[in-house]
Amino acid sequence: GATAQPQPSIQLDEVQGEGRAAEQHAFGSEAVELAEPVASREGRLLTQVNLMMSDAVTYLTRDSLAAYAEFMGEHMARPPVRVADPDFMLVRPLFKLDIQVQDFTPEEAGEEAGEEGGERGSERGGEGSEARGESTAASAPGAEGEVGEGDALEARRVLAFSTQPAEIVAVCLRVVDEGLAGLAVLTEVDIGGNKLAEELKRLPCARAADEPSTAALRAQLEAQLEGAVAPLAEYIESLRPYEELIGRDDAAYIAAFAEAGASGPPDERSAVGLAAIEAKVGECKAASDEVSRSLPDRILLGTFLIDVSTLKMKLIAKHQAAIDLLMQMVSARAVELAATVAIGFRDIDDRLACKADDIEALTQLDEFKAGVPAKTRELEACIEEMTQYYESLEAFQVEIAETSHSDRWAAFHWPQRLLAREAEVGRQAAEDKKNYEAELVVQQESFTKQLEELDTRVANFHQYSDLARVDKVVGIVADIKATIADFEVKTALFNKREALFGMEVTDYEGLQKVIKDFEPYALLWENAASWQRCNKEWLDGSFLKLDPDDVTREFEAMQRAMAKAVKTFKGVPGCLAIAKELKDDLAVFAVNVPVITALRNPGMRDRHWDTLTEVLRTELRPDDKFTLRDATEGMQLHDPKILPEVQKVCDRALKEFAIEKALDDMLGAWEGLDFDVHPYRSTGTSVIKVSDEANTLLDDHIVLTQQFSFSPHKGPFEERILDWERKLRMVQECIFEWLPCHPSWMY
Repeated sequence: GATAQPQPSIQLDEVQGEGRAAEQHAFGSEAVELAEPVASREGRLLTQVNLMMSDAVTYLTRDSLAAYAEFMGEHMARPPVRVADPDFMLVRPLFKLDIQVQDFTPEEAGEEAGEEGGERGSERGGEGSEARGESTAASAPGAEGEVGEGDALEARRVLAFSTQPAEIVAVCLRVVDEGLAGLAVLTEVDIGGNKLAEELKRLPCARAADEPSTAALRAQLEAQLEGAVAPLAEYIESLRPYEELIGRDDAAYIAAFAEAGASGPPDERSAVGLAAIEAKVGECKAASDEVSRSLPDRILLGTFLIDVSTLKMKLIAKHQAAIDLLMQMVSARAVELAATVAIGFRDIDDRLACKADDIEALTQLDEFKAGVPAKTRELEACIEEMTQYYESLEAFQVEIAETSHSDRWAAFHWPQRLLAREAEVGRQAAEDKKNYEAELVVQQESFTKQLEELDTRVANFHQYSDLARVDKVVGIVADIKATIADFEVKTALFNKREALFGMEVTDYEGLQKVIKDFEPYALLWENAASWQRCNKEWLDGSFLKLDPDDVTREFEAMQRAMAKAVKTFKGVPGCLAIAKELKDDLAVFAVNVPVITALRNPGMRDRHWDTLTEVLRTELRPDDKFTLRDATEGMQLHDPKILPEVQKVCDRALKEFAIEKALDDMLGAWEGLDFDVHPYRSTGTSVIKVSDEANTLLDDHIVLTQQFSFSPHKGPFEERILDWERKLRMVQECIFEWLPCHPSWMY
């Protein structure tokens, strides 16, 4: 600060007069109340000392304040300068600031603004202090003055100085205010100690803070400070565009890039291409270089040395993080392609390495080998793409893991390994083909001998002529049939392999001759066994378990087989005798078949059994113990005189059953068939829609029901038929009334 100028040596009277004049000049029309003049020399000296001390402090205050304002003005008015090395600056800054990244919320901005404004208002008071507090709040990051009209404040990461410019202004002014406040406590000097402290008067200089010149200097200093910190606000605003980069989620940013660059339908989208990734890396590197070029490490704004290096490193690190994530995409794709190539070639290699156990497997191997070039071309395209990705990693000097490096070169050498495998497999296949061809010749020679043996067995089969040994002979028949089936499979296999070897296909006509010769014997003995089994089951088994359709079908099949056997075995006496015996047995049983067909029809009800009981004059109501033998040998129902009466009742039961079943079917056809009822607009009512299916079904059922009403067999169902016809008619009439009614109120 400035020092007070030395005062000239003056006389006591002059000093007293000058002091009063200075007092009047310094503080205006208000006279300062000093101690009462004393007559003693000591009193006058004390008055002179107090006045001289007051004048000295007053001048010292003025000069110090002016020098402080001039000092701050000189430093604040310096132009912005980029600082390469802070140790070699021509001028020294008064303040050093760092640019920091802060997590900002609108609530924090309001609280900070209120606290700063309140503190400065309480320290300095008055309207000027309140205005300065509001200015501080407005300069906070993200305050209302920094966003466009209508913009919503939101939590984000913002750039800010380590010390806010408003706080610097407040501190510099606080130095002045605290100095002036210190003058207010100065009182007159009492050398003799004749007064109490409470009786001492304040010196005139204690009111220096209230004089106009002091207020003007303070206002000038404040204006200089406000002007000096204005470039700080402008500079921090110039850095605001970097806030988006600082707050960016790098993983989400790269994920969005990958999603935007993907191609294809949603369920088959391919990953973003290498060219797009490299272009994005170049973009990030260019942006990083631009940050390095455009942002200084330090900049001198007036007397403020701003350290930008931390922010600069963070921005470069953000760009590098994005580059690292992009390179991870490249690396992952390279590893994926290497794995795809390895799996594809390994599958081919494993298939080629499989041993061909026969000519069919060898042929399949040849077919597979024919398709290998197409598969390898696809995999070689993958190798080329994989190489591009690995070369991109090398170009950007990305460290590649040792395992990934090994996988790359393993995939790269697979085509050469596969060529060696194909050559080896080709040599082995040629050798195996010769061996399998020789093996086929041996198998065919053995088969020829076996076929000759089978032909001999079939030629001698006429020796079996004892019907009592039917079970044993049927076993031999089954064995020969199994052998023939096996021979048919073998001949088909031999012919197939001959074609695969390019050999002439052998015609195994001897086997066809054996099959043709054996067929009559098999037919004879199988039907003989079937007749013995069926005859016992049909005659002595439960009558209620007999199915008339199955009995008729099997019986007629055996009749046809025996008729054919009689013709076939005319020159074979033993077999002919068996065929005739079976034919005669079937003829005897034939009279029983109509009984089964009549009594086992599905229409038989209790009323029909009651009718038969009346007709036959004997109780007839089959239970689980009742057999066909009881019906024929016991009741003689197969007798030509009795059978027609039985058939008459059973035929009526069958026709009634047809009506009953038709009624049940009609009822079942309407199950689940509903008329469509739809709300009509906002009327609160509905309209009915009748489908074509329902209309057709209704018409058909009405016609069919009318036919039943004229049937002579409607008796048991007459009431049901009438009731069903009434229901159908009612539905038809309702539909005829509903449908014409709708248009009358709908339109």
